[in-house]
Formats: sequence, C-alpha cells, structure tokens
Amino acid sequence: MTEFDPSTQDHHYLPQFYQRRWTGEDEMLTVFSRPYDAVVVRRRSPRATGKAQGLYAIPGAPPERRNILEDKFWRTLDQWGSDGLAALESDDPTAVTSLDRQRWAVV
Repeated sequence: MTEFDPSTQDHHYLPQFYQRRWTGEDEMLTVFSRPYDAVVVRRRSPRATGKAQGLYAIPGAPPERRNILEDKFWRTLDQWGSDGLAALESDDPTAVTSLDRQRWAVV
C-alpha cells in the first residue's frame, strides 16, 4: 500500500456549488471535450470535473501544510460565494442582509 501524497489532492478551479447550477435531474453535468479531432460528450458530477490534482499545492511544504491554500483559503471563499449566491436567489428579503459586510466585499 502506498502512502497518500497530499499534492495529488483534487483542487477545483470551478467551484462545485457553481457547477451544480447546470446539473440535470440526475445531478450530473454534460461535459464536452475535444482531445483530438472529435468532440467527446460525457455525463459527470460536479465533484468529478473542473479540477486538477495538486493545482494549489505548495511545493516543498511539509505534507500536512501542502494543501493549506485549498483547505483553508479557497474552501472558505467558495463557501462565502455559495452563501452569497443563495442569498441573492432567495425570495426572503432579509437573506441578503444576513451575510456580513466583509463577505460581500470579498465575493
């Protein structure tokens, strides 16, 4: 059994909460690619697309801190974006004011 290398953690450059807006009833996306001369169409979950392994990994950092950008910074920012989008789409007029001002300035 090989030890897990944290730098191979999947890092999403397209946040999953944002991709979910385009999923069908099966909660899957239609993903198009053109690796050569033909278009390839696949159905994939938001968790399985819009990502790269080790994208935000810090080379040379200790293994427990290698993915700190993804684990702390991007995860928090993505959550704030998800909360903000939900508030904007809500029919509740108090939803927008419930988010603190700092979040609105960042997202």
